[in-house]
Amino acid sequence: MWRLSFLSSVAEAEYLASQLEDICLAVSWFEKDAQAQVWQVEATFEEQPDEKNIKSLLGTLSYELAPLPSKDWLSENRKSFPAIDIGPFYIYGSHHQEKLPEGKIAFRIDAATAFGTGQHATTQGCLLALHDLKQAGIKVQNYLDLGCGTAVLAMAMARLFQVRGIASDNDPEAVDRANLNVAENHLERFVEVILSEGFSHERLEAQAPYSLIAANILADPLIALSPEMARFMAEEGKVILSGLLQTQQQGTLKAYEKVGFSLQKTYPMAEWVTLVLKKNGKSIL
Repeated sequence: MWRLSFLSSVAEAEYLASQLEDICLAVSWFEKDAQAQVWQVEATFEEQPDEKNIKSLLGTLSYELAPLPSKDWLSENRKSFPAIDIGPFYIYGSHHQEKLPEGKIAFRIDAATAFGTGQHATTQGCLLALHDLKQAGIKVQNYLDLGCGTAVLAMAMARLFQVRGIASDNDPEAVDRANLNVAENHLERFVEVILSEGFSHERLEAQAPYSLIAANILADPLIALSPEMARFMAEEGKVILSGLLQTQQQGTLKAYEKVGFSLQKTYPMAEWVTLVLKKNGKSIL
C-alpha cells in the first residue's frame, strides 16, 4: 500500500481528487489552513503508482509518495469521515457505532472512490435545496440524479418524494458503488442506477421529462449539458446545479437562462454555491 499526499487550493483539491478517484483505492481532502485557504489531499494506492503519471497530474505541486505499513487503509480512511447531520438527513458509515438520531432520514454510505458521502459543501448544498423544495410542497413525478457518484441525492429524492427515479453516472465504479448503497439503504424499488454518459442512455429519454434533476458535477460539463437539461426537463420542473465555485455562478446561470431556466434560489457555502432553477415553458419531450 502507498500513500500520496499534497497541499493545494480548494479548487485544485476538488479537481485533483476527482481525477485520483479513478486510479486509487481511496481519496480524501480536508482543510489544512483556513486562513491561507490551503487544503490537504491524501490518496491511498494498492500498489506503487507510476510517478510519471502523478507528476503529470499534479504539475508543479509538491507531493509526498511513500509506502505504508500493512493495514486496512480503506477502513482507516472511512474512520476519518464522521457522520453528517444536515437538514433532515443523517449520513453515516459502517464504522459508525452510535445510536442513530430519531426523526432523521438516515443513509449508510461508506467513503470510497465515488463522490458524495455528504462531507463536501456541494453535496450539502444539494441536500438542503432538496429539503427546501419538499417543504415548499413541489410535486415530483420522477427525478434524475445526473452524475450520481454514491447516489446520495437520488436516495434523498426517493425518501423525500416517495417516487421512483434514476441515478446515472459515466463511471462504472461509481455505478457499482451506487447500486451497493441503494441496496444497503433498501431503496431498490425507488432508485434505478444506470451507466450513462450525460443523457445518452435510452432509459434516460424513456423516463423523461423529469420533474426534478440534481446534477452535482463541475461547471464546464454543467454548461455543456444545459441544452439537453432543458430538453429533458418537464414544464415548471426544477433543476439543482452544484459542483460550482461562486466565481462560476454567473457563467453557468447565463448558459441556463439562454435555454429557458430562471434562478429560484442559491445556497452559498464557503467558496462553493448550489443553484436551484425552474424550467419555463413547455417540455420538448
